[in-house]
Amino acid sequence: MPKIYATVSEEVLVKLKNIAEQNNKSFSKVVHEIIDLGLISFINNKDIKSQKFQEKGQEFDLKNREYLLRILNISSEVLRNINHEPSKLPGKTVDIMLSEIKNYAKDIVENKLKLSE
Repeated sequence: MPKIYATVSEEVLVKLKNIAEQNNKSFSKVVHEIIDLGLISFINNKDIKSQKFQEKGQEFDLKNREYLLRILNISSEVLRNINHEPSKLPGKTVDIMLSEIKNYAKDIVENKLKLSE
């Protein structure tokens, strides 16, 4: 087996010796087991973090696509309205959507003004 040399603090050395004495194992065997467990833990922790990051990235991409499609839909409806073409949007027309946006923005501005008074 290859040998590894490392420097550790006196406190770590004492703790390792105590573990070896308590388990009736050799010092090198205890260090070997601790390093193995540490590597397994490090690799698993790294994999979990990368999976969480990938999942959050996928959620962000889906939301981003959804909003882009909504904007594209509204833009196409605005162009249809400008060109006097019939709306392909089921239910709400562009006029209703624009008036909802206008009312929503107006309410926010009025609420901000009320709070500042």
